[in-house]
Order: sequence, then C-alpha cells, then structure tokens
Amino acid sequence: MPENEVTSTTADVRYTGYAAISVIFFSIFAVFVGYIGRISVPYFNGDIFPAVFFLFGMVSFLGGALFLYRTADGDDSWYFRVPLIVSIAVVALSSFLTPALQVQEVLLVFQYSALVNAYIGSLAFILLAPLSALFFHSIPVLRRGCVSGHVVVSLAASLLSGLMLFGMLQGDVILFPHPGDSLHGFCSWFYLLFGLPAIGIMFLVTSPRVGHP
Repeated sequence: MPENEVTSTTADVRYTGYAAISVIFFSIFAVFVGYIGRISVPYFNGDIFPAVFFLFGMVSFLGGALFLYRTADGDDSWYFRVPLIVSIAVVALSSFLTPALQVQEVLLVFQYSALVNAYIGSLAFILLAPLSALFFHSIPVLRRGCVSGHVVVSLAASLLSGLMLFGMLQGDVILFPHPGDSLHGFCSWFYLLFGLPAIGIMFLVTSPRVGHP
C-alpha cells in the first residue's frame, strides 16, 4: 500500500476515534428520546438512564481508546488523555452494573453494593468535564497560547462539577445515573443539559483539525 494511502487511512481512523468520544456527552438527549418513545431495554428493567450511559459510554470509550492508540507514538503528551478515557469506561461499567447490583442488594448478597457503585459512577461522571480540559490541552494542534478556548469551555463546565462533588461529599444526592431534586442535583441537570453537550460540541468542532492535521 502506498505511503500516502497508509497516512490517509491512519488519519481517517484517528478522526473517527476522536469524533466518537463526543457521543457520551450527548447522552441526555438520547435519554429524552427514550422516555418520549417509551424505549425499554430488558436488562436495565426499563430504566433508560443507565442503558443510554452504558451504550453511549462504550462508543466513546472505544473511540477514545482507538484515538489514543493512533496518537501515542511520538507524542509525549498522550498520557494526559488516558484519565478521560478511563473515566468514560468507569461511567459505562457503573451503568452496566446498576441493575445487577440492585438485585444483589435485594438478596443481601453484598449490602451497599449499589450505593458504592453509584458513588464510583458519580465521581467518574463528575470528572468528565475537568478531564476533558486536560485532554484538549494535551493535543498540540489545539494549543493557542497558554489556554485554548476548548479548555476554557471544559473548565467552565467543571464549575458545575465542583458543586456536584460538594453535594456528593455531603451525601446530599446520588448524582449518577439519576440527577436529584436538591440544589446540587439541579446543578447535575445543568451539567447534563448544557455543560457536557458544550464539551461534546467542542470534540465535534475540533475533530477535522485533530483527525486530519
């Protein structure tokens, strides 16, 4: 295969992986569609929240892993991208385990297992925004001066993350996968509706530059 075709193929794979990372950031809209369409996934007992975060999280995780694999060689900043990919994986895994652990708690197989899983999933969910800032900053083509606009958007969403973390540490609300109705739970709704989608848009907008530099 000619060298230019190999380069083009690598760029296409990198572009696809990078763009796929954005999927989890738009999860809330799929949740709304699921509610409106009364979509039910049997394993998740009709609960659309964990079903969407698992499916969308897996797409984002595989895309992120593919992007990382294609960009690690010769890039000293690649390890700054790992935390976001790991956090996405934890969100997906926590979502998948949610219905199974709820059954275990009912059977007293492992008391508090669902609670532990919810807190771990919450922490990973909260960290999506600040770790996105780290991810964007690690990509040379996106750096402009000290801080790029993509990092600023992620850090702005991270302000909501901070409030959510404060609420979680107070035991005020279990944030993931169901935002609560308290003040901190209200912040989590804003995070889902505005903060994460804004970051997702940043991934989509920058994908041509990053995927085909």
